[in-house]
Amino acid sequence: MTTGGRPSGQGFDAAYQREVLEPARAAGDQPPEDLRVRYALPEQPTPEAVAARVKQVRQCWRRARGQLKYRKLVDRLEAEHRELAPVFTAAERGDLGPLRQRLAGGQARTRRRMEVAASRLADAGGLIQMVTPGELEDIARTAGVAGAELAALAAGRIEVREPDPLPAAPPYAAYAKVRESLDVLGRRTLADFLFGGRMGAPMRVLDGFAAPGRDGTPLVPSAEAVAAVAAEWARRSRDTSTTHAQTVLAALRAGPGEDPGAHLADLIRFDVVDRLRERLRQRASERALLRHATEELGVDASDARRLVFAVLREQAPAAGPPQPGPADRLRELLGAGEIYAAAEFARALTESGTAASGRDAAGGEA
Repeated sequence: MTTGGRPSGQGFDAAYQREVLEPARAAGDQPPEDLRVRYALPEQPTPEAVAARVKQVRQCWRRARGQLKYRKLVDRLEAEHRELAPVFTAAERGDLGPLRQRLAGGQARTRRRMEVAASRLADAGGLIQMVTPGELEDIARTAGVAGAELAALAAGRIEVREPDPLPAAPPYAAYAKVRESLDVLGRRTLADFLFGGRMGAPMRVLDGFAAPGRDGTPLVPSAEAVAAVAAEWARRSRDTSTTHAQTVLAALRAGPGEDPGAHLADLIRFDVVDRLRERLRQRASERALLRHATEELGVDASDARRLVFAVLREQAPAAGPPQPGPADRLRELLGAGEIYAAAEFARALTESGTAASGRDAAGGEA
């Protein structure tokens, strides 16, 4: 298409749409900065060739404008052509100097456009250097570059991925009481309560739980691990701390008997996510969230990046199927013989109901 010949109108239009209009449309309806590309000029332009090709290209624009998808782009091309008209008028008269200057500057403007897009992408990636595919496409479109070009530029520097799905609700209804008890006991997470000083390195909570013990063997959230920590607390003299420990143990034992490990992994993950959400509500910065995850919660750095990325970008969860109500959960606990867990659950419901009644009464008095 860019040779000095003049293909037939239909053949030229198809090639021009494929090589120029479609990439420009993908770049947010931004005309290419390089006039050699925009006007399909030959490598060695002559006054006659330039005049003929500009006329041919503008005729192609007019025909393409009949398609709605090209209308905005063609309007931009025509608007910018009015500013370029003196350059092409001079070329038709034999003075190619202004055109050569514009051709030389076009490549620099193209590079600048890509630099702006890369800078915006780095800003969006932030400290964790992650963006969603939608964010990349939006930045590419507004900066006037192709999404594929920006993705290639980001490769190896910024990870483009969808956020990990995070649990919207706790897998244990009385989780708020568990958090309170963990705070009283001075345990930073549920995993810290379950494994304590046996953890030899940061834990991973996405894609399942994983953490090495101090002896190198992997720590596994299981009924055996719960029984071991329960036995440790049973050997202590009974006081208020053992009562709080029983609250936490009730949550750890609340999973289905056939697969307690999955319940424990879900509970540990939610515990970490809930603490990150809490810090985000407190207006913590991205750096502070990462530090909280790695230094205070003991999460592996790779998982910490993914968790912070997901928490920062999560939206309100879509409505799902109806969930069992409090009465259903209470009957389930009693039926399973979890008397202590049922009592804690009922107490949590009573306290939340009392608090709500108090707020309603205060509102009525006001």
